Amino acid sequence: MAVDRKRLQEEYRRIYSVVKVQLDDFDAYDLLAGGCPGDEFEQEAQMIASRLRRGMTALQIAHIMAEVMNKQFEPVFVPQDFLPFAGKIGRALHETEHI
Repeated sequence: MAVDRKRLQEEYRRIYSVVKVQLDDFDAYDLLAGGCPGDEFEQEAQMIASRLRRGMTALQIAHIMAEVMNKQFEPVFVPQDFLPFAGKIGRALHETEHI
Protein backbone atom coordinates (compact mmCIF):
# COMPACT_ATOMS: atom_id res chain seq x y z
CA MET A 1 0.00 0.00 0.00
CA ALA A 2 1.44 3.35 -1.00
CA VAL A 3 2.00 5.91 1.69
CA ASP A 4 -0.47 8.76 1.42
CA ARG A 5 1.61 11.73 0.23
CA LYS A 6 -0.42 14.22 2.26
CA ARG A 7 0.05 12.17 5.44
CA LEU A 8 3.80 11.94 4.82
CA GLN A 9 4.03 15.71 4.29
CA GLU A 10 2.13 16.31 7.53
CA GLU A 11 4.48 14.02 9.43
CA TYR A 12 7.52 15.73 7.93
CA ARG A 13 6.16 19.18 8.87
CA ARG A 14 5.56 17.97 12.41
CA ILE A 15 9.08 16.55 12.72
CA TYR A 16 10.56 19.69 11.16
CA SER A 17 8.70 21.77 13.75
CA VAL A 18 10.06 19.68 16.61
CA VAL A 19 13.60 19.93 15.20
CA LYS A 20 13.26 23.70 14.76
CA VAL A 21 12.08 24.17 18.35
CA GLN A 22 14.97 22.08 19.64
CA LEU A 23 17.54 23.98 17.57
CA ASP A 24 16.06 27.25 18.80
CA ASP A 25 16.32 25.98 22.39
CA PHE A 26 19.95 24.98 21.77
CA ASP A 27 20.55 28.45 20.26
CA ALA A 28 24.06 27.95 18.88
CA TYR A 29 26.28 30.91 19.68
CA ASP A 30 23.30 32.58 21.41
CA LEU A 31 22.24 33.96 18.05
CA LEU A 32 18.56 34.16 18.91
CA ALA A 33 19.26 35.54 22.37
CA GLY A 34 21.45 38.14 20.69
CA GLY A 35 18.65 39.39 18.48
CA CYS A 36 18.89 37.32 15.28
CA PRO A 37 15.54 36.69 13.56
CA GLY A 38 13.46 33.65 14.51
CA ASP A 39 14.17 31.97 11.18
CA GLU A 40 17.91 31.73 11.97
CA PHE A 41 17.96 27.92 12.18
CA GLU A 42 15.32 27.07 9.55
CA GLN A 43 17.79 25.74 6.97
CA GLU A 44 19.56 23.59 9.54
CA ALA A 45 16.22 22.27 10.82
CA GLN A 46 15.27 21.28 7.26
CA MET A 47 18.62 19.59 6.70
CA ILE A 48 18.31 17.61 9.93
CA ALA A 49 14.62 16.72 9.53
CA SER A 50 15.20 15.35 6.03
CA ARG A 51 17.73 12.84 7.38
CA LEU A 52 15.70 11.50 10.28
CA ARG A 53 14.00 8.12 10.30
CA ARG A 54 11.72 6.43 12.78
CA GLY A 55 13.59 4.19 15.17
CA MET A 56 16.76 6.29 15.35
CA THR A 57 18.36 6.57 18.75
CA ALA A 58 18.99 9.89 20.46
CA LEU A 59 22.70 9.40 19.83
CA GLN A 60 22.14 8.85 16.10
CA ILE A 61 20.02 12.00 15.95
CA ALA A 62 22.63 13.93 17.97
CA HIS A 63 25.31 12.87 15.45
CA ILE A 64 23.20 14.25 12.60
CA MET A 65 22.58 17.47 14.48
CA ALA A 66 26.29 17.95 15.22
CA GLU A 67 27.24 17.15 11.63
CA VAL A 68 24.79 19.66 10.19
CA MET A 69 25.62 22.41 12.66
CA ASN A 70 29.36 21.89 12.15
CA LYS A 71 28.89 22.12 8.40
CA GLN A 72 26.78 25.28 8.61
CA PHE A 73 28.84 27.00 11.30
CA GLU A 74 32.25 26.33 12.81
CA PRO A 75 33.13 22.69 13.57
CA VAL A 76 32.98 23.03 17.34
CA PHE A 77 30.01 20.83 18.25
CA VAL A 78 30.04 17.23 19.41
CA PRO A 79 27.02 14.89 19.46
CA GLN A 80 26.86 15.00 23.26
CA ASP A 81 26.03 18.73 23.02
CA PHE A 82 22.75 17.77 21.37
CA LEU A 83 21.71 14.68 23.34
CA PRO A 84 18.98 16.34 25.46
CA PHE A 85 17.50 17.94 22.34
CA ALA A 86 17.89 14.78 20.25
CA GLY A 87 15.97 12.79 22.85
CA LYS A 88 12.95 15.05 22.42
CA ILE A 89 13.18 14.73 18.65
CA GLY A 90 13.45 10.95 18.98
CA ARG A 91 10.24 10.80 21.01
CA ALA A 92 8.43 12.77 18.31
CA LEU A 93 9.84 10.46 15.62
CA HIS A 94 8.59 7.44 17.52
CA GLU A 95 5.05 8.76 17.15
CA THR A 96 5.26 8.91 13.35
CA GLU A 97 4.08 6.12 11.10
CA HIS A 98 6.05 6.62 7.90
CA ILE A 99 9.17 8.69 8.45
